Amino acid sequence: MQINKQNKVSTTENGLGKERLVPRNFNELAQGDKFVATVLDIKKSEVTIRLHSGNTLTARSLVLPEARIGEETIFMVKENIKGQILLEMLKSDNVDLQNKLIKDALGAATLPTTKENVELVRSLIENRLPIDLNTIKKATFFNHASNNLDMSKVLFLLKEDFPAVSKSIHALNGILDKTLGLKENMKTLANEVLNTSNHELKRHLLEMMLENSTVDVGKNDKMVNQRMLDSERSLVDSGLSTSKVDTAKLIEYLIKGSGELKLQAAGDILALINNRLFISLEQRDTPEKLEMFYKDLGELTEKLLNKLGENALEPKIQNSLENIRDTIQFMNHVNNYKNYFQIPFQMNGKQNEAELFIMKDNNKKNNKKRLKEQASILIGIDFENLGRVETFVNKTQNSLSFQFKSAREDVEELISSHINDLIEPLERKGYNILQINFKKLTESFDVKEDFKQETNEAPRRYSFDMRV
Repeated sequence: MQINKQNKVSTTENGLGKERLVPRNFNELAQGDKFVATVLDIKKSEVTIRLHSGNTLTARSLVLPEARIGEETIFMVKENIKGQILLEMLKSDNVDLQNKLIKDALGAATLPTTKENVELVRSLIENRLPIDLNTIKKATFFNHASNNLDMSKVLFLLKEDFPAVSKSIHALNGILDKTLGLKENMKTLANEVLNTSNHELKRHLLEMMLENSTVDVGKNDKMVNQRMLDSERSLVDSGLSTSKVDTAKLIEYLIKGSGELKLQAAGDILALINNRLFISLEQRDTPEKLEMFYKDLGELTEKLLNKLGENALEPKIQNSLENIRDTIQFMNHVNNYKNYFQIPFQMNGKQNEAELFIMKDNNKKNNKKRLKEQASILIGIDFENLGRVETFVNKTQNSLSFQFKSAREDVEELISSHINDLIEPLERKGYNILQINFKKLTESFDVKEDFKQETNEAPRRYSFDMRV
């Protein structure tokens, strides 16, 4: 087993379970030294273990038959020759081993052995997280910063390596309770900008939001069309570029107009804003286009925040922009580890949002070819009339399986009545539909969970991978 000099373990002095754990470099371990690690995998002549530092190592091993994957186990160094280490697993009847590990870990973090702290460290061990100083300090901060934060949230923030700041907790809570949802904050932003009484600020923000947008004249009210055509020459003479002529006139009608003219202009501007902020599903059919959408949205949000400055008179605009920015930052961070997206979209003139989870099987060594052949996706959408509907799609080469979940029985009837609308276009694309089933939705899936595929087999853990 090759070990670099930075890897550390916890060794024992003067016998197991009697003295404090002493950190040492792995290469300094001598024959006969003992230490504790978690067993991750056992093969005929090898063992894979996780150290307290979080590092995963594979070594030659003399394996005991009773050793079990997932358990904290005591190891003894049989040989250490030029970095090649032979380990022996030792059988231990010390039932207090975990308690000792917890006590020592809390001592190293200078934390008292209260019931709360003991349970916190025990949760770290049970979830295969390191119990080093940094992890325990972060877990304690998350737990105390939000009045005993739910442990599932603490574990999520640790697994995804969020910084130990209050903003991390705020972001996760906002995603879970939908206050950081892109859809609602986009709708709030558009309405507040349209309705602000600060005309100068309204003009600047709308010009930025409608940049490079043009009006489809054929779809506008005749009265507005005529007024726009009549004034086009004067606007061009004023130096406005052709691409901005139509939107500039609409902004003028919104600010200075009245009656139907003002209402129609507001409606047209809102439609243009929605076209900018929400995805048209027909036009965003590749990962590259989706990535560009988030990039453009992030840049627009920063530009609007910079223009708004510290405008205390527009707290709702400020808050909606900050929530949009924080949501994008949250997704960027989470997508370093698993893939979660909020996709604000337009369909039939209505705005909605899909939560998308893209998954890979952690039990397999997926390469690019396998990822193209096999993918698992969960899509959750809250419909205005149907409520929450979650769809799990499993793809294996050209075969597809679907599972729909809803709390309402009539949703199953509705989907069943239109099932051919789903099957036929997929079959024309060369896919074979293996299975479609329905299940009652009792609890919505959320970003902090690991996905368990529901089959007749033992549950299989999934994490998320964008490459599919």
